[in-house]
Amino acid sequence: MRKIALLTAISVGLAFASSCFPLLATTVSSLGAWSLAAIAASGLLAWLVSRAYAELAGIYPTAAGVRTYVAQAFGDRRGLWLALLYLFLVVGLGASEAFILSRVIHAVFPGLAPLPVCLAFVGLCAFANVCGIELAGKLQAFFTYGMISSLGVVALAVLGGAPSVDRAALAGLTPLVSGVSGAMFLFVGFEWVVSAVEEVDPRGLALPRAMSLSVGVLAAIYLLVAFALWVGLAPADLGAGVTQHLVLGSRLGRAGLYVTAALSTAATVTCFNGGILGASRLCYALAREGVLPRRLATLSPRFLTPWVAILVMSAITGASAIALSTTEAVKVPILVGAAIECAVYAAVVLACARLRQKAPEKARPYKAPYGQRGAVALAVVFSGLSLACVFGAGEWTGAVASVLGIAVAATGAIAWRRKVSLPPQGGRRVGVGGIPAKEMIHV
Repeated sequence: MRKIALLTAISVGLAFASSCFPLLATTVSSLGAWSLAAIAASGLLAWLVSRAYAELAGIYPTAAGVRTYVAQAFGDRRGLWLALLYLFLVVGLGASEAFILSRVIHAVFPGLAPLPVCLAFVGLCAFANVCGIELAGKLQAFFTYGMISSLGVVALAVLGGAPSVDRAALAGLTPLVSGVSGAMFLFVGFEWVVSAVEEVDPRGLALPRAMSLSVGVLAAIYLLVAFALWVGLAPADLGAGVTQHLVLGSRLGRAGLYVTAALSTAATVTCFNGGILGASRLCYALAREGVLPRRLATLSPRFLTPWVAILVMSAITGASAIALSTTEAVKVPILVGAAIECAVYAAVVLACARLRQKAPEKARPYKAPYGQRGAVALAVVFSGLSLACVFGAGEWTGAVASVLGIAVAATGAIAWRRKVSLPPQGGRRVGVGGIPAKEMIHV
């Protein structure tokens, strides 16, 4: 049960971030009460793709995650390409989180310099990760479960007060179709927990239930907050800025404003912490193969953690946050990250189906409840959502397309020019980077 609780906390914390609040408000503003149907539909899609991740992680319990899955199914260079895109995604979303948190801090404490505070949180998460996944996991669990339960209380309190506002209109069925792609962004990142499975759940037995719980918790809290936003905020408030959740909290008075700001801060911390945890393990796995500089594969002799990879990813995230703070283009890294993630989802469900044909002899502790046709259908849906992230970006379509094109071209060039071999396939109980089980940090 401890493994399930820890993996669930990592997964929920990775997906739930401060950027989810403006995304929820935008969805409610566009769809009204139909936003609840859009969230439910996207939650179902997230659960379906989580089944593929659970099956693949049982076969290959490795920190390399999607790198290994896609490489074993479709070739090494394609797997490497997606893994490098993942690192690009984590840095971009980390920068957007820092931007939104800086706006939250400025709104509540105008005299406080927000950017140094955001960078301090990045440093705190880096320190926790260097000290080991047990400390990082406890930090993640503390913030995640406290945040989710407190946010539920705030949302219920707003609903109980039932303020009299002009609520967003109930949209028709046509906007609902595009609304699902927007709501899908809310679940992006929940699957990054597979990067920690090598340390926490090397047999892949706890992950299927943990990911189901994660998607269920996320869907429930998103539905509750979306309903509270629809009931508690006027349409003008729903479409303004990136701090709509602070306006919602202020309906409960000054105390509600402070509580909501604290919850937003906790959401960013869990996103930072989980992102650094997952990205550093993936970075370490790539360095272990020789794809990235070998120095990044250095382990701490005391904590057995990839401390160089952790510090490097933390530094890059902090630098990206500083760069984004000078612009207002916060939607660009969010939409680019969502487009990459949806493309990865399509590749993963296809890899799951492909490996059933290619490696039927592999033991599977868990098997996804769909076959070849179901996987193809899901891949088509996620490919469409990926395109919707770009062409549905409105005034930011050009910027999103340009940044995504640069990311795809740059990572593709690295993947096709590097001389690499297939990553480890798992099959023996290992810790971080192949450390024997007897040296693992058990939790």
